[in-house]
Amino acid sequence: MLGILGGTFDPIHLGHIRMAEIALEELNLNKLYMLPSGDPPHKIKESSATHRYNMTVLACKKNERLFVSKLEIDRKGISYTLDTLVEIKKLFPKEPIMLIVGSDSLHSFPSWHEPKKIAALCSMAVVLRNEESSDLQPVLENLKENFNLKAQVFKQKGLNISSTQIRKLIHQSKDISPFLPKEVYQYIQENRLYRINQ
Repeated sequence: MLGILGGTFDPIHLGHIRMAEIALEELNLNKLYMLPSGDPPHKIKESSATHRYNMTVLACKKNERLFVSKLEIDRKGISYTLDTLVEIKKLFPKEPIMLIVGSDSLHSFPSWHEPKKIAALCSMAVVLRNEESSDLQPVLENLKENFNLKAQVFKQKGLNISSTQIRKLIHQSKDISPFLPKEVYQYIQENRLYRINQ
């Protein structure tokens, strides 16, 4: 099985790393690919693809089972999950794909580009944040019925951290170090990322 965890990673934080660790453990994966997004249709980026890729590499370097891919960053134009899955399937035709997501992605799945085609190419594994209810059964059943999406919920909970929250704290000149791998924190400081007056 091939584990995929994509995201804008603007910046990547301990919540993302915890998601990856839960996936590696509960799915018993040998590898998990972290995919910083290129030009996602639903999010505005505050830092460049190069910075987001570099931060992801720094965040993952201590775990030999985490691999960072530039597949989405190198693609021109709008970056859709479907296009990424098609490319991955070409590279690993015999590997079943497991897409690691947060529950917010599960709720928004019907609005994704070509959700039925996505469901045909992968399964999903969902990480809940601490504050969320674990009762997602009606949502899972609905997605199964309407899109034939195979999805499961991890037993372990994730961390209640968001990149938006971190960027806001930087704008307010507040301490962000508790939410980030040390190397990522240092990279943000050295490159003066997310500052209003750069």
